[in-house]
Amino acid sequence: MPSYSRAEYIDAEPPEEWDTFLGDVSGSHPEQSSGWAFAERVHGWESAWILVREEGETVAGVQILHRKVAHVGRIAYIRCGPVFRKGQSKNCRKLFSALNHWAASSGVRYCVVNPGRATTECVTRLRQAGFMLKPEAVPPRILTDATLFIDLWEPSEQLLLGMRRERRREIRLASRSGMVFREGGANDLTVFYDLMRMTAARQGVAPIPANIDFVKALWSNLHPKANMRLFLVQLDDHPISAGVILPFSDTVRFWRYGWNGENAKQYPNTFLYWKMIQWSKVNGFRFFDIVQVDRALAEKLAANIPLSAFDRGHRMYGSTFFKMGFGGKVIPLAEPVCRLYPDCLNGIFRFLGPRICRLRFMRKWIR
Repeated sequence: MPSYSRAEYIDAEPPEEWDTFLGDVSGSHPEQSSGWAFAERVHGWESAWILVREEGETVAGVQILHRKVAHVGRIAYIRCGPVFRKGQSKNCRKLFSALNHWAASSGVRYCVVNPGRATTECVTRLRQAGFMLKPEAVPPRILTDATLFIDLWEPSEQLLLGMRRERRREIRLASRSGMVFREGGANDLTVFYDLMRMTAARQGVAPIPANIDFVKALWSNLHPKANMRLFLVQLDDHPISAGVILPFSDTVRFWRYGWNGENAKQYPNTFLYWKMIQWSKVNGFRFFDIVQVDRALAEKLAANIPLSAFDRGHRMYGSTFFKMGFGGKVIPLAEPVCRLYPDCLNGIFRFLGPRICRLRFMRKWIR
C-alpha cells in the first residue's frame, strides 16, 4: 500500500522536531535552523515553517523568513532550503504547492528561494510552481554561485598533499612563527567584529552584517547548541585574525573572518583556516565548507587553465584563489528563483521581468 504524505503549516515558533530533522540530513544548512530564524528577528524578520510528513515522520520541510515592506507588502525569503531526507525529493511538488498556498493566504507579494545545493528535480519543480530565475536587478543580491567542500575523511597528511604547494609552505612557516590559535567566547565577539570591519575597510566595502547586533544574536541562539564557534590567531597575546564557523549536521561551514592587516609574512589567515579545518576533522565532522568561491574562476583554477587579465581583475579573484589553495571540490549552487503573488501579478512579472525590477522601491527591502 503506498504511503501517504501531507503538508503542515507552523507559524512563529518552530516545530519541536525541526532542528533534529535538519541535523539528520547530510549537508543541511544552519541558515535553515530555528536558531538562525530567531537571530534574524534583529532585522525584523518573522518566521514560518512548512513540513511534509509521511506516516508521522517529517521527510521534507522549509523554514521561511518573512516581513512587511513599505510600498511592496509582505515579502518572503528562503535561504539554503528546502530540505529533504534522502530519497524524498519526490515530495517537491507537494511542498512547493504548500508554499504557494501559504504565501497566498499570508498576504505575501514577493518570494525568493535561494536553494543552495538543490537537486535538479527540486529546481524543476520550483519552475513548475511558478518561480522564475531571479534577475540580478531583483533583491536580494546573492553573490555566491559555488562553494568549496573539503572531505575530512582523508588523513591530515592527504589533506595537506591536496593543497597547493605554496599553501603547504605557508602552513609550515605559520606553525613556526609563534602565533597561537585559540577558541574564543562571547567576550571576544567585539574583537572579531572589529577585525572584520578592518578587512571590509581595506576592501572598500561595507561589513556584512552591518553591525555587531546580528553577530551577538547568532551567538546567543547558535552557540548554546554548538552550532557556532569563534577562533582567534594571536601573537604575543595580540589578536591578528579571527574566524567564525558554523558546525551543523555533518558539515562545518566557514562564515566570516577578520584580519588587522598585520604580520602578513607570517600568514595568519592561512594558519587560521588550516587550524579550523583541523578542528573540524578532530571533532568528527565529514566536510569543511569554505564557502563562496566564484564558479568560473574556481573551475579554471581546479583544471589548471591559465587565467586572463580579465579573470585576475574579477572582484572575487583574490578570495577564490586563496581558498582554492586548500584543495577540495568545487560545488556549483542552484541559481535563486523568485515569484510574485497572486498568480496574475506573477504572469506579468514573468513577462516583463527585469524592467519591473529596476523600480527603486524593489531594491530597498533587503539589507
